[in-house]
Amino acid sequence: MNLLHNFNLIVGRDNVTNLKPHPEHLIYICKQLNVKSDEILIIGDNIRDIEAAINVGAHSIALHTKLAKVETLQIADKIINENEIPLKLIEEIANFFKEQLPHHIPSLIKVVNKFFSQEAGEFEIESITLKEVQKYYKFDKFVWALMYNLRTFDRYVRTKLLR
Repeated sequence: MNLLHNFNLIVGRDNVTNLKPHPEHLIYICKQLNVKSDEILIIGDNIRDIEAAINVGAHSIALHTKLAKVETLQIADKIINENEIPLKLIEEIANFFKEQLPHHIPSLIKVVNKFFSQEAGEFEIESITLKEVQKYYKFDKFVWALMYNLRTFDRYVRTKLLR
Protein backbone atom coordinates (compact mmCIF):
# COMPACT_ATOMS: atom_id res chain seq x y z
CA MET A 1 0.00 0.00 0.00
CA ASN A 2 1.37 3.40 -0.95
CA LEU A 3 0.67 6.06 1.68
CA LEU A 4 3.05 8.69 0.30
CA HIS A 5 0.21 10.74 -1.18
CA ASN A 6 -0.99 11.44 2.38
CA PHE A 7 2.11 13.48 3.24
CA ASN A 8 3.15 16.92 2.04
CA LEU A 9 6.82 16.27 2.83
CA ILE A 10 8.99 13.45 4.13
CA VAL A 11 12.43 14.32 5.48
CA GLY A 12 15.03 11.74 6.43
CA ARG A 13 18.70 11.66 7.34
CA ASP A 14 19.70 11.77 3.70
CA ASN A 15 18.07 15.22 3.30
CA VAL A 16 20.31 16.95 5.85
CA THR A 17 23.94 17.13 6.93
CA ASN A 18 23.48 17.59 10.67
CA LEU A 19 21.55 15.16 12.84
CA LYS A 20 19.38 15.91 15.87
CA PRO A 21 19.55 17.80 18.14
CA HIS A 22 20.75 20.17 15.42
CA PRO A 23 17.60 21.80 13.99
CA GLU A 24 18.66 21.57 10.33
CA HIS A 25 15.91 19.09 9.42
CA LEU A 26 13.27 21.23 11.12
CA ILE A 27 14.52 24.38 9.38
CA TYR A 28 14.38 22.47 6.09
CA ILE A 29 10.80 21.36 6.79
CA CYS A 30 9.72 24.90 7.64
CA LYS A 31 11.27 26.31 4.45
CA GLN A 32 9.79 23.61 2.24
CA LEU A 33 6.30 24.05 3.69
CA ASN A 34 6.57 27.82 4.11
CA VAL A 35 5.73 27.83 7.81
CA LYS A 36 7.38 29.43 10.83
CA SER A 37 9.14 27.25 13.37
CA ASP A 38 6.71 28.30 16.10
CA GLU A 39 3.88 26.87 13.98
CA ILE A 40 5.16 23.30 14.15
CA LEU A 41 4.84 20.68 16.83
CA ILE A 42 7.60 18.14 17.37
CA ILE A 43 6.59 14.85 18.94
CA GLY A 44 9.52 12.80 20.16
CA ASP A 45 10.46 9.90 22.38
CA ASN A 46 14.08 10.98 22.76
CA ILE A 47 15.77 13.97 24.34
CA ARG A 48 17.42 14.79 20.97
CA ASP A 49 13.96 15.27 19.42
CA ILE A 50 12.95 17.72 22.14
CA GLU A 51 16.28 19.57 22.03
CA ALA A 52 15.90 19.97 18.25
CA ALA A 53 12.45 21.48 18.81
CA ILE A 54 13.81 23.90 21.41
CA ASN A 55 16.76 24.80 19.17
CA VAL A 56 14.41 25.92 16.40
CA GLY A 57 11.70 27.47 18.62
CA ALA A 58 9.05 24.83 17.93
CA HIS A 59 6.49 23.36 20.30
CA SER A 60 7.26 19.93 21.70
CA ILE A 61 5.56 16.91 23.17
CA ALA A 62 7.72 14.20 24.70
CA LEU A 63 6.44 10.66 24.65
CA HIS A 64 7.65 8.85 27.72
CA THR A 65 8.51 5.33 26.60
CA LYS A 66 11.06 2.72 27.60
CA LEU A 67 13.59 4.59 25.46
CA ALA A 68 14.02 7.59 27.77
CA LYS A 69 13.83 8.50 31.44
CA VAL A 70 11.06 10.95 32.25
CA GLU A 71 13.58 13.24 33.98
CA THR A 72 15.43 13.82 30.71
CA LEU A 73 12.20 14.81 28.94
CA GLN A 74 11.22 17.55 31.42
CA ILE A 75 12.33 20.30 29.01
CA ALA A 76 9.44 19.47 26.64
CA ASP A 77 6.28 21.58 26.65
CA LYS A 78 4.26 18.48 27.53
CA ILE A 79 5.02 14.88 28.47
CA ILE A 80 2.68 12.04 27.58
CA ASN A 81 3.04 8.48 28.77
CA GLU A 82 3.05 5.70 26.20
CA ASN A 83 -0.23 4.28 27.56
CA GLU A 84 -1.94 7.63 26.88
CA ILE A 85 -1.44 7.36 23.13
CA PRO A 86 -3.38 8.21 21.01
CA LEU A 87 -6.13 9.99 22.98
CA LYS A 88 -4.00 12.22 25.20
CA LEU A 89 -1.55 12.86 22.37
CA ILE A 90 -4.23 14.09 19.99
CA GLU A 91 -5.84 16.13 22.76
CA GLU A 92 -2.50 17.86 23.40
CA ILE A 93 -1.95 18.45 19.68
CA ALA A 94 -5.37 20.08 19.53
CA ASN A 95 -4.54 22.24 22.55
CA PHE A 96 -1.33 23.50 20.95
CA PHE A 97 -3.04 24.54 17.76
CA LYS A 98 -6.54 25.50 18.86
CA GLU A 99 -6.03 29.06 17.62
CA GLN A 100 -4.92 27.91 14.17
CA LEU A 101 -7.53 25.17 13.80
CA PRO A 102 -10.63 26.07 15.80
CA HIS A 103 -13.05 24.41 13.38
CA HIS A 104 -11.07 21.14 13.14
CA ILE A 105 -10.63 20.37 16.82
CA PRO A 106 -14.13 19.14 17.74
CA SER A 107 -14.13 16.85 14.69
CA LEU A 108 -10.65 15.57 15.47
CA ILE A 109 -11.50 14.81 19.10
CA LYS A 110 -14.78 13.20 17.98
CA VAL A 111 -13.10 10.87 15.51
CA VAL A 112 -10.49 9.83 18.07
CA ASN A 113 -13.11 9.14 20.71
CA LYS A 114 -15.19 7.24 18.17
CA PHE A 115 -12.45 4.90 17.03
CA PHE A 116 -10.46 4.38 20.21
CA SER A 117 -11.93 3.03 23.41
CA GLN A 118 -9.95 3.89 26.55
CA GLU A 119 -12.32 2.01 28.83
CA ALA A 120 -12.00 -1.28 27.00
CA GLY A 121 -8.26 -0.87 26.71
CA GLU A 122 -8.41 -1.73 23.04
CA PHE A 123 -9.56 -0.26 19.77
CA GLU A 124 -13.16 -0.20 18.69
CA ILE A 125 -13.16 -1.39 15.11
CA GLU A 126 -15.65 0.44 12.95
CA SER A 127 -16.01 1.04 9.26
CA ILE A 128 -14.28 4.15 7.96
CA THR A 129 -13.22 5.17 4.47
CA LEU A 130 -9.83 6.41 3.33
CA LYS A 131 -11.39 9.80 2.55
CA GLU A 132 -12.59 10.10 6.15
CA VAL A 133 -9.10 9.30 7.43
CA GLN A 134 -7.54 11.84 5.10
CA LYS A 135 -10.03 14.47 6.24
CA TYR A 136 -8.65 14.25 9.77
CA TYR A 137 -5.03 13.54 8.89
CA LYS A 138 -4.41 16.36 6.46
CA PHE A 139 -4.72 19.98 7.47
CA ASP A 140 -3.70 22.61 4.93
CA LYS A 141 -1.99 24.96 7.39
CA PHE A 142 -0.92 22.45 9.98
CA VAL A 143 2.36 20.61 10.19
CA TRP A 144 3.01 17.50 12.19
CA ALA A 145 6.73 16.88 12.33
CA LEU A 146 6.54 13.41 13.79
CA MET A 147 9.80 12.32 15.33
CA TYR A 148 8.26 9.24 16.90
CA ASN A 149 6.82 6.20 15.26
CA LEU A 150 3.40 5.93 16.83
CA ARG A 151 3.46 2.18 16.48
CA THR A 152 0.02 1.38 17.84
CA PHE A 153 -1.78 4.23 16.10
CA ASP A 154 0.09 3.69 12.84
CA ARG A 155 -0.53 -0.06 12.90
CA TYR A 156 -4.23 0.50 13.59
CA VAL A 157 -4.58 2.96 10.74
CA ARG A 158 -2.71 0.73 8.30
CA THR A 159 -4.44 -2.52 9.22
CA LYS A 160 -7.98 -1.40 10.03
CA LEU A 161 -8.68 1.95 8.41
CA LEU A 162 -6.76 1.91 5.14
CA ARG A 163 -7.91 -1.45 3.77
